[in-house]
Amino acid sequence: MMSGPRIVIFDEPTAGLAPKYRDAVWHLIARVADTGLGVLVIEQDARRTLQYSVRCCVFGEGRLIEELESASVGDVSEVAGFYLGV
Repeated sequence: MMSGPRIVIFDEPTAGLAPKYRDAVWHLIARVADTGLGVLVIEQDARRTLQYSVRCCVFGEGRLIEELESASVGDVSEVAGFYLGV
């Protein structure tokens, strides 16, 4: 760990975890964000990630496709639409 980071990156922090432990991990991520550190989460569980995030960035083929305020995303299907061409 580096001392005094400005951002913490979590890559698939809940992959393979039971629901009980996923909740605990998200609680810890929220606590880190509450300290004022920037938090970047790369996660497959879009529904849960949008609950905790401020901004949602959709990437495809190595490019940024769309950047949205998480509160403005009405449904995960809107994010999925970028991948499915809907």
